[in-house]
Amino acid sequence: MGPGTRELKERVREYYDRHGWRSLDNGSLVDVRLFVDQREVSQAYRTKERRRDRELLPAKGRFFLDAASGALPYVDYSEEWEHHVCVDFSITGLREARRRSGLGSRGLYVNADVCHLPFASGTFEAVLSAHTLYHIPQQGQAEASAELLRVLAPEGTLLILYSNINSLSFRIKRLWEWLAGHPMTLRRPVEVPKVFSEVLPSKKLEAMIRDAGGSPVFRCHSFMSQQMLQRLIPNNRLGRWVLRVVYWFETTCTSLAMPLGHYFSIQVRKSETPPEHTR
Repeated sequence: MGPGTRELKERVREYYDRHGWRSLDNGSLVDVRLFVDQREVSQAYRTKERRRDRELLPAKGRFFLDAASGALPYVDYSEEWEHHVCVDFSITGLREARRRSGLGSRGLYVNADVCHLPFASGTFEAVLSAHTLYHIPQQGQAEASAELLRVLAPEGTLLILYSNINSLSFRIKRLWEWLAGHPMTLRRPVEVPKVFSEVLPSKKLEAMIRDAGGSPVFRCHSFMSQQMLQRLIPNNRLGRWVLRVVYWFETTCTSLAMPLGHYFSIQVRKSETPPEHTR
């Protein structure tokens, strides 16, 4: 029998405490070095995507929840909010968030598990879960979804950013591995263990969210993975032009972009009809 949900979650917490949120000599974080293309052309593209997704949440309010914020809270999502609440089970991540975020007195930092949030029901008018759920085992993802919806205000909005197992980049990777007969290994700039992930298909996610009492709408968050950006997009005028076309495709051709994009967003509101629970 493989490791259980609790053990796998503990491995993820240990990874971020010991590796992911560790500062390198140049001041950058290990997680950023591994998973963020920091070239100007890529950063401009990511900024536009974040601005587009930010419009899916209320513009202002009292309490904004950044669920599993890690060391890098999405501060640009809560510029007009009274309080930005950062929750994470990595104490290292929360310490770095307090030091780096610039939230000042707006920032509140809570060491907790997203599967067991220490807040009253309906506390938050906006909840963001960015690239978090797929680092939790499947059963835990259902628990976390239910908790995020529980603390969401009746008229509030939950936004989930999630990896797409059927994206074009994943399909190319699977085809390459099938043809080569062995896993594709990418050279990692920092030697650390791989962090656990379990990416679920969008249909299973939709059913899970509906069971928890949510009404989800899926959209393309980003067509491009980090590897696609680094390998295909030059850091010059041509690269900027290509990414403008990609951004237009994501925004305009949503029915095509969502199933093939590397990441999708899920905008969730509470269902008018409560879910049925069988005993």
